[in-house]
Amino acid sequence: MGSSKLHSILLYQDRLVCIHSLSKRTSFSYKLNEKELKSIGPFCKIAHDRCQDTFWVFSTKGACFEVLIEDEGTDSWLFLARAKRFDEALESAGDSIKRRKEILAMKAEQLFEIGQYEDAAQLYAEVPTIFGFSEVASKFLQIGNRKAATRYGLARLKTMPPKNLIQSTIIATWLVQLFLDELQAERMIGFRGRSRAVIDSNKFQKSSISPSSQGTRNFSGRKTNRESSLKKKLLGFLEDYEDCIDANTVFRLISERGMDDILESYAILKEEREWLIDHFCSKMLYI
Repeated sequence: MGSSKLHSILLYQDRLVCIHSLSKRTSFSYKLNEKELKSIGPFCKIAHDRCQDTFWVFSTKGACFEVLIEDEGTDSWLFLARAKRFDEALESAGDSIKRRKEILAMKAEQLFEIGQYEDAAQLYAEVPTIFGFSEVASKFLQIGNRKAATRYGLARLKTMPPKNLIQSTIIATWLVQLFLDELQAERMIGFRGRSRAVIDSNKFQKSSISPSSQGTRNFSGRKTNRESSLKKKLLGFLEDYEDCIDANTVFRLISERGMDDILESYAILKEEREWLIDHFCSKMLYI
């Protein structure tokens, strides 16, 4: 028996068989007929010349045959990818962009299946011709993973050609909604946490502080920090991608959620002086 990188060579007395190591299919088979058996005798040995990367088969009567394995990697990338050996598959695919994208698509699906959603999101974004935006976004939202959905949207946006302005605007607007929804949810958690802290502080006036109430205060504090972080991310995103974001749409989305502080920050970013004057006057904030 001999073996190359992707084939096993099996030698019998009357035949030679090459089996693909990944697909387990027979790539080549040669059987000696009765005349050849009488003339050269049965096969008895196989040797590998590692310098020339070729194989030699010998018979009992001294016959010698050279076995060449050519274009071994033609379909190996596909079998390697199906075996989840993605790094080897990419190496086998060479410079073929089409094959490399198919491998990345298969890896993205595998990562999604095992729960590595953020890594999967990054790879999904690299193969937009195989997986459509709506298809991937729905996959993440259906499992409730907004973080992975956001990462996917950002990755798609970064690789979007400048000429695809309409699609960029759609994705950017979708991301704004995700950021706002996450911030709004965080504020609700923080509000409930602060409410519990107030109740606990009232109890403290009558009795000693309990471990649970102390934990509640700390929990509320952490949420406040996270809320600030989310707000910073949102405003940073609005600034970085202002060229493909419709300001009127953003104002409307923020207003619908009643986030006055975000409205004010965005108006300052967009230098909407008239809007700011009307806004502050409506709240009687003259100084």
